[in-house]
Amino acid sequence: MRVALAQLAPKLGAVDANVARAAELVRQAAGDRADLIVLPECALSGYAVAQAQTDTAVSGDDHRLIGLSSVAGDAALVVGFHELAEDGRRHSSMAWLEGGRVTELHRKVHLSGGRWDEARSFAPGRSIAAFDTSLGRAALLVCNDAWHPVLPWLAAGDGAKLLVVSAASADPLPGERLDIASTWDDLLVTMARLLQVVVVFVNRSGEEAGLRYWGGSRVIDPWGTELVRAGREEGVTVVDVAPRSVAAARAEYDVAGDRRLDVVASVVARLRQAG
Repeated sequence: MRVALAQLAPKLGAVDANVARAAELVRQAAGDRADLIVLPECALSGYAVAQAQTDTAVSGDDHRLIGLSSVAGDAALVVGFHELAEDGRRHSSMAWLEGGRVTELHRKVHLSGGRWDEARSFAPGRSIAAFDTSLGRAALLVCNDAWHPVLPWLAAGDGAKLLVVSAASADPLPGERLDIASTWDDLLVTMARLLQVVVVFVNRSGEEAGLRYWGGSRVIDPWGTELVRAGREEGVTVVDVAPRSVAAARAEYDVAGDRRLDVVASVVARLRQAG
């Protein structure tokens, strides 16, 4: 499986321009014979949509989104976008597209708080599920979803062997102590190794609303080995992943197999009852 990390630097509010630039990267990736092409969180809108001068939300059947799938050709395409849902709610969503249509949609479950205050712009998603694709069973996570270990754990328990994580992660502001990029390093390797899955992580690049985005998109195999890492700048990075790597890792030592869902269900029920 050949994976293309399409690390985009979208311009806030410029949906048409972002679609055009995304199409250039997707076309390049398709020319590199990619089987899977991944764009970052909010690739079509920019991240700080509350500060945009225009409405950046698009529906899941918007012709511009579907058009990117046509550019991808036979490759599967994952796009992060500001979604206008049928019920009028707006989400930070990821779409998996194949054959010129959206075959799976994930809405960000865990909205970032603090200075990010994503609840101003997005409604939270309410589910996580794995799904079948031409490349095997996969699941999607949007940025802060991956910082809540139960979501990737549930996705892997649902059969996902490929976790695709899109992000809009920026450098810390002066005075902030958390090294965000280093934390992502630890988190992504741990996820791949303990869940024994392939992790594809695509972060945006560029500057927006006073923030600098650090890129660093990468692919990690089920042993926790980083196969490739992009720099900070916009562009396409391609890497080959062994199709049977998940099966090979689990044959060596099945870390992910014993999930004890009965215990999990019992504890969750107790916590819910306790409030």
